[in-house]
Amino acid sequence: MIRHRFTISLLCLFCCLATACHEEFPADTTGPDGTPVRFAATIEQPDTRVTTEPDGRGRFEAGNTIEIYARTADPTSVPPYSRTLMFDGTEWLPELRWSEIGNRTRFTAWYPVPDKNRTNETLYTHRIETDQSSTIGYELSDLLATETETARGKTVQLTFRHVLSRLNIVLTSDGYSEEELNRATVEIRSRTQTTFDLLAPFETPTIADGNTAWITPRKIANGNFTAILCPQAMATYRTDGWIRVTLDGEEAVFNAPVQIDGQVFDVLEAGKEITVTLTVRKTNETPDEKTTVWTQGLQIPDDSRWNYDKTQLPWWEGCGWYDCNKVNPTGKDPTKINDSQLCWAAATSNMIHWWLDRNRDWVENKGYDIPSELTDMLHSEIFDLYKSCFPNEGNQPLSAINWYFNGIFRKNIYETDEPDPRAGFFRDVFGTHSLGQQIDIVTKETFNSTIRSALENGQIVSYAFADPRWQAHAVTLWGVELDENGDIRYLYMVDNNDGATDTRGTIRRQEIRYKPLTEGSSTLSVFVPNSVGDFRYRIYQIFTLDTGKKYLK
Repeated sequence: MIRHRFTISLLCLFCCLATACHEEFPADTTGPDGTPVRFAATIEQPDTRVTTEPDGRGRFEAGNTIEIYARTADPTSVPPYSRTLMFDGTEWLPELRWSEIGNRTRFTAWYPVPDKNRTNETLYTHRIETDQSSTIGYELSDLLATETETARGKTVQLTFRHVLSRLNIVLTSDGYSEEELNRATVEIRSRTQTTFDLLAPFETPTIADGNTAWITPRKIANGNFTAILCPQAMATYRTDGWIRVTLDGEEAVFNAPVQIDGQVFDVLEAGKEITVTLTVRKTNETPDEKTTVWTQGLQIPDDSRWNYDKTQLPWWEGCGWYDCNKVNPTGKDPTKINDSQLCWAAATSNMIHWWLDRNRDWVENKGYDIPSELTDMLHSEIFDLYKSCFPNEGNQPLSAINWYFNGIFRKNIYETDEPDPRAGFFRDVFGTHSLGQQIDIVTKETFNSTIRSALENGQIVSYAFADPRWQAHAVTLWGVELDENGDIRYLYMVDNNDGATDTRGTIRRQEIRYKPLTEGSSTLSVFVPNSVGDFRYRIYQIFTLDTGKKYLK
């Protein structure tokens, strides 16, 4: 099995703050039209195509060529001026003069020179190599650009930056020897071409077009790979595969995550670097070799329904489980309703959809007219009801359960409570009796006993976890996998944050670990991993929902 964890650099690693080597000339201050235009070329954090000095700075070599574009503030008023220049080891030739450039004092430059065979003079489509395993293929994929504005007669400072994205992949081993790990191969699925505006390389968004292909990265050390990729949206790779690892004949394909360590990961950005760490675990275990306990009423999936390593299970008609998802999990899309704080409502909606399935005949026979339709995992009448009545408010599943069934939005229900007319759809049957339960003290013992008991007694479970800063999240549990001691080792859960582009729904296999909350404590708490594989999220609440069949007549 290959377990993955993702890390993202918070800095633009392609854009080093240290300056590089310059080809300097004295500034021209006289400004007559016959004065030569002088250039000082700088490369920030060189990686490809240039010679690197011992101090990490980059310099151009004799024979390197760049394409220069000079324009006015309004390029439509005066056509841009372009020229290919070659560095002879001392200066850039052929020599330009201000008389040629006129009042064009805004410069962009590209290295290497963009392909001249294009139909549009200022649009350039750059193609990356699918085989970057060699230095040649890797360097041919790279592209640098710069833009600046310079007063007439002054030296033109050209500071080149990378305009593509770089992905680093680090393979670490859990059980494999260094020799075995060295046999692993890696591929990345990516768009292969990107269109740039040659006059505005950084201000104008690039557009990744063309079909996707598997990119073979450059191996820079045992277990370390790197590739130059097009800036592009990541939505396609969240469901159709992004990184493929092959080791000793076994293949695993990993999807791109929606978030990385709490940050939205929806695009590979130009000029930035991302590092992905994949932990390769040597084990013969599969979920089928352990005891798996599912929520009552689910269709037990056969092997054909799982993904490659049985860590993801797509929804199918009649499967019996649900994955109601937020449409705007980060709250940053102004075109969609902000439901970023409604994890509790999404988790509860899954539980209620399951409850209605378990009691469908009784509900229909009684003629209840209630919100219950589910078009897909982004369109649930139950979740929509919570959104309309509690717009983006944080809360807990037990209050949501009581509100839907009893009409009281609180953990505890009293006879004197006035029910909310917008809900309480089964108050005539359950009165003030809650079908839900909340457990607040979660240790290894209470976690295992509560969940095992709930599943054995035909109940459904949700749970809440939080990081050390108490940023909390609630999700729905659909099954567990037990170890040889009968303790829960893996959770089969759905996360309402991961489906903004996945209308079908997905169960995920989530590992848990038991460890003390504080050093030296003999009490073990339950932790799940964050997006980079660190077990920092502690499960602190468990919620159950009973079918209530003993009340149904």
